[in-house]
Amino acid sequence: VWFPCPLLAALFKHFSLALRLMYSFSGYATLPPRYASNKGGRSATMKLFRFVVLAGIMGVTIASLSAAEIDGKWKGQLPGRDGNMRDIAFDFKADGTTLGGTMQGFRGDVPITDGKIESGVIRFKVTVNLGGTSMAMNYEGAQAGPELKMKMASEGSPRSVEFLLKKQ
Repeated sequence: VWFPCPLLAALFKHFSLALRLMYSFSGYATLPPRYASNKGGRSATMKLFRFVVLAGIMGVTIASLSAAEIDGKWKGQLPGRDGNMRDIAFDFKADGTTLGGTMQGFRGDVPITDGKIESGVIRFKVTVNLGGTSMAMNYEGAQAGPELKMKMASEGSPRSVEFLLKKQ
């Protein structure tokens, strides 16, 4: 299976290995199907239930670990309209699949809204006030080691700008 993010590939590899170990640990895999109803005092249904619970706990743990890696301060430079690079920083706070925090840019601190973490990809919106006019910017990014590869686009515009953030 191919994953665009090396972190996801590593998590998938370890998760599938852990699932195979849990499946064999549950004892369900060792019983022939016609004798699986009751051997050793445990029913096949109970063994399957135990396997499903362990797999669920493992999935929640892995999801919370990947969300925790995004927490903290990230800094980078964003190309401006005039060609000059502008400093930009984010302070992310993940809570499960919800992403919050603030953006520190040339206009001060602005809250992150509509933040989501899905399959290793973060998406959020920042609305800035430019001389009395509100402008919504959509951000999307994926973590690649200590870096976040980000893409920013004005809401309703097909043009986007790509930039890198590094964890501080």
